[in-house]
Amino acid sequence: MEKRKRMDKKRAEISLLGTLAAIVLVVFLIVILIYGFTVGWGNFFSKLINIGGGKINVQDHVTSCQLACSTQASFDYCTKQRKIVFNDDKNDPKNNEPYTCKQLEDPSLLTGLEPCSTLACDQVPAQEQPVPLPQP
Repeated sequence: MEKRKRMDKKRAEISLLGTLAAIVLVVFLIVILIYGFTVGWGNFFSKLINIGGGKINVQDHVTSCQLACSTQASFDYCTKQRKIVFNDDKNDPKNNEPYTCKQLEDPSLLTGLEPCSTLACDQVPAQEQPVPLPQP
């Protein structure tokens, strides 16, 4: 009889642990869904991927800036902002900051992007001006 009571108590504890785990999992999923639908899934996935520092993508963006310059795509070159990852250090303040191609011309960033002489970014309307380049 005593043995049966212990077994029933143990089953109840196991059942309680399973229920608690399920509740925690459901709450976690609800939080993720609310965040994803309010902030946007693209932003959510980029934050999730960049937890470890992100993939170095500076050369990809330099290539796209060179293409924008050669095709005279002034919006893509002067206004469109790209999140750049310069190195594996997730604590580097330059990483994952939005930069325009015009800002990537800055020699201190060491991107190797030559200035685009065929586009005049100073003629972009004021409301479309990008945020200033972060100072190191």
